[in-house]
Amino acid sequence: MNIKKDPRWSKQFGDFGEQLIMYIIGRHKNMKVAFVDHAGADLIASDLGNKNNRYAISVKSKTLSITTDEENKIRIESKLYKFTEHDIRELKNFADNFDLKPVVSIVIVQPEILQTHPDWQKRLRNNSNRYFEKHDKLVIDTFTFLLEDAFAMINEDKQYCSPTGSGGFNFKFENLYFEEVLADKRIDHTRLSFDALDYLRRWDVLNPMDINAEDTLPWGSDGK
Repeated sequence: MNIKKDPRWSKQFGDFGEQLIMYIIGRHKNMKVAFVDHAGADLIASDLGNKNNRYAISVKSKTLSITTDEENKIRIESKLYKFTEHDIRELKNFADNFDLKPVVSIVIVQPEILQTHPDWQKRLRNNSNRYFEKHDKLVIDTFTFLLEDAFAMINEDKQYCSPTGSGGFNFKFENLYFEEVLADKRIDHTRLSFDALDYLRRWDVLNPMDINAEDTLPWGSDGK
């Protein structure tokens, strides 16, 4: 499959992250949510159970970089997201202006790795305790928490939320901290797992499909 990205992909990916968080909190977290697309915040939301709980949400999206170097070794980018001092200031300003509680929402795409790759098999054998998953399928993780809770985690010396020298903080989701992250009730975690990813039928030039082929849909012909 062609892995080249459209020049607009960065903007499109950011929009996707915002829409994903809107879907999750609006459909599954009992919230009323709307886009604002403003400096500092991307969404505003209110708790349907308590409309006094209103939030300004800054959504940050990132694809974890997984590459193979010249020595045919797999390299995985550090599993963290840096929320900068500028991000904090902009989010707080927006939230204060509209009397909302500032919230951070981080969307992380973790690509799959070819499980038969020799370097990956070696790393799984020798360092299996360092990885919270095998990267055998593409997953999208979302982490959402109040900004004030991020500061509380820092004050508690939580390793998965640590200050940066420039006034921001690093939110970490490495194996060493992942179970602690999931156990922290202040952090809402949702994972989407892609069990199957295939070429786009008919449109993929390198892998053309028979346009007369018919699929047998697992849920039946009535679409239910």
